[in-house]
Amino acid sequence: LDVSLKASAIEADSGADNTLRTTGSMTLLRGDGQAAATPDLGGAITLEGGSIDDDALILAASGAVDLHVTGGDIDLHDGARIDVGGTQKAFFDTSAYSQGGAITLQSDHGDVDVGAGATLDFGAQPGGGDAGSLSITAQDGTASLQGDLDGAAAHGTGGSFALDVGSA
Repeated sequence: LDVSLKASAIEADSGADNTLRTTGSMTLLRGDGQAAATPDLGGAITLEGGSIDDDALILAASGAVDLHVTGGDIDLHDGARIDVGGTQKAFFDTSAYSQGGAITLQSDHGDVDVGAGATLDFGAQPGGGDAGSLSITAQDGTASLQGDLDGAAAHGTGGSFALDVGSA
């Protein structure tokens, strides 16, 4: 069964663990509207399909986003954005920072393509916090990483990156 989602943002609620699974192709499209101004922290989104074609905004502040395909490719097109970056919260005259989360892109038998206009944000806020992690797996395929990968942490530990591909 093929699935198509169109929303201004696909967003994880605080502490939520959401999974959408299909054996067919999954198409993620960015719709009109705005994402929530204050993101919830620590939620998880898992999207699994035969293939994933994405130009959507996926948000899980300090959480986890896992895209997993079982037969085809993961294609993140221009405008696609996955953001698990850390956040800043003001408490009277001081700020606290949450760490960046985790992004996992896994293709069992195909390729992972992060297009030139796509963004993967697992970084910390400029004022503090640690960055998160990015893991890309295409054991039987290749990975093309042309987009913006942001795992920076100006005042904390920088992000980690893991790449496991069948051929370069």
